[in-house]
Amino acid sequence: MHPVSLLRSGPVRALCLMTLTMVVALAGTIAATADEVWSQEREIAELQRQIEENGWCWTAGPTSVNAVPPEEREGFTGQIPLTPEEIYEILSARAIGELEALPRDELPTSWDWRELGGMTPVKNQRACGSCWAFAAVGALESYYKITTGEQLLFSEKQCIRCNEYGYGCNGGNDDGCYDLWTWFGSVPQSCIPYYYPYEGPCEHSDCEIGARITGTTIVPNGIEYLKTAVMTHPVYIHIRGSGAIQSYTGGCFAGPNEGSDHAVLLCGWDDDACYGNGAWLIKNSWGTGWGESGYGWIQFGTSSLHGPTSLLHLELPPEALVAYRSHEVLGDRDGIILPGAEAQIAVTVTNYASGDASGVTGELTCLTPGVSVIDGTAGFSDMASWESATSAAPHFTIELDPTVDPGTLLEFALVMNSDQAADTSAFYEFVSGYSVIYAEGFEGGDGGWTHGATTGVDDWSRGVPRWLANHWDPKEPASGDFLFGNDLNNYTPAYDGLYPNQSTNYLQSPLIDCTDYHDVHLKFSRWLCAEESRWDIARILVNGTEIWTNPYEGHQLDRSWVPAIHDISAIADDNPSVRIRFELQADQAWKFGGWNVDDVQLISLMDPSGVDRHPSAPLALRLESPNPVLGMAHLQLEIPASATAARVELFDATGRSVRLLHDGDIEPGTHALRWSGCDASGQRLPAGAYYCRATCGTQSSVTQITLVR
Repeated sequence: MHPVSLLRSGPVRALCLMTLTMVVALAGTIAATADEVWSQEREIAELQRQIEENGWCWTAGPTSVNAVPPEEREGFTGQIPLTPEEIYEILSARAIGELEALPRDELPTSWDWRELGGMTPVKNQRACGSCWAFAAVGALESYYKITTGEQLLFSEKQCIRCNEYGYGCNGGNDDGCYDLWTWFGSVPQSCIPYYYPYEGPCEHSDCEIGARITGTTIVPNGIEYLKTAVMTHPVYIHIRGSGAIQSYTGGCFAGPNEGSDHAVLLCGWDDDACYGNGAWLIKNSWGTGWGESGYGWIQFGTSSLHGPTSLLHLELPPEALVAYRSHEVLGDRDGIILPGAEAQIAVTVTNYASGDASGVTGELTCLTPGVSVIDGTAGFSDMASWESATSAAPHFTIELDPTVDPGTLLEFALVMNSDQAADTSAFYEFVSGYSVIYAEGFEGGDGGWTHGATTGVDDWSRGVPRWLANHWDPKEPASGDFLFGNDLNNYTPAYDGLYPNQSTNYLQSPLIDCTDYHDVHLKFSRWLCAEESRWDIARILVNGTEIWTNPYEGHQLDRSWVPAIHDISAIADDNPSVRIRFELQADQAWKFGGWNVDDVQLISLMDPSGVDRHPSAPLALRLESPNPVLGMAHLQLEIPASATAARVELFDATGRSVRLLHDGDIEPGTHALRWSGCDASGQRLPAGAYYCRATCGTQSSVTQITLVR
């Protein structure tokens, strides 16, 4: 019979309900007295005597922990002692939100992820105080298995060696793993197995990424909160791991609340256990030779088991990610789209993921008013990892209204569907074309571009990315064989594909002559992965003036080559000395892949005969964050010089208004808007397609936002 089942009924009920204070006495009974020589048998016998004498409802026996003397057991715990208030402060630094508990009467009376198929094998931390890493990895492994139905074991040793806080066998906390998995990712146990020496240099750059987390949700301390969280996935939890619990082999353990020093995985509960007092089910990291094959039952309100804790926001590597790479305007008009005319557009896409993409089709929409998509669907061939394919004839067909001004920026949204996934990317084209002032693809050398650091380390170089599956950098340049980027050096031991901490470095162009050119725009291919700009700032400057920076909230994580266009006419028009500068400023903590820059151009919306094709900048609304959006969406609104007011409104796919972002007076120029994924009342909206429309006088601009949860 299951040991906890023994506690549900029977004549020993009265004994098991004895006060918990008796258990406190165990703290001093484990070690031998000064006149005795310690032995495992003597320790177990003394504990079992006390259990029988006091009627406690658990059993003591040989375990993997009490096989060594008490003075050598410090390494079997390792959670840095923290109060619930201190834990909450740490969790708040990275949390996206806070869990709302289910009402007590809506919670089941029991839950066991072993029976539900959500657990992975019990592991053994041995005499290294790394319980914090094992509990965190256990949460990730279980959530991965619950989500995918497949088992993948992740590496605790990566957490020990690569966390940014110096945690190791001397102890740690879950943020050592969770932060690492956000800015780098979690690697399989097979790449960095857990063997001695556990501590040492971080060597995860040659491992494939198995999973990442994009954030966490705070789970406040309390039974209903913890139960609600566990129903999503097993969670990291603090507990008292010293003393008698080290000899636990079954039953309902009820240890003293003397402060937590250990971390385990909370994976279930039973309200009827411990004669109605209820018990938590934990998975420990002391091997199967402890407890009930590595698991244990802890009575509610005992053993310093407490939160707060976190639910993980899991991100799995995509099997396929098909997105825009390049396009060509077909026909006999030299690749130019004209007002009042039809145009065919051939689009080339790439599968940027590590798996194969099959059954690929594309759907094209134009977000610019005055443009009709006549044929918005095209087929594509299957693609292996990093293979490209061009749309099949007749490609995509659009038609412009005669009233569309020359020089208008056309915004296209390309939804790529495959048997594996759906992905949305964007690209742009100008009506009536443009003149190229300057172009550099870095194929013949650095082209006069220079790089350096104002503080810290300069890690810019011209080269080819060193790509590994699911790492931040691209596998290849946007075109040709070379690009400029952060940490492309394949030959130094320090390589990890990530930009350096506590550094401000830059890549800048030679001086570019824009004399007699008007409506000058910067056009380039971007692959940028950077922490949100409240911590790390990725910026573009023109002659020292910042024209773009990464979002203040929400990491900039490009997963494909992005065609970037920026209007720099206010600085560059008719200027004989224009310099472009890409800059990265990093703090002491998280780091990502950084800049990758290719195919830089300065273009003018004035044709070679001197005719200005774009006499006035139109209203424009763009999504700056990667799409699909998880969390915060960042939009950029361009207001024409003649405008004094604007309305910006969000609609769902049925056309129902869900949120008003702005309505009223507004200054001409560029404005940043944000949307949190909530409606006007603050309620979170479901995942799906949403449309943001800006209207300003007779002009309007629409952009699509794909929201994921």
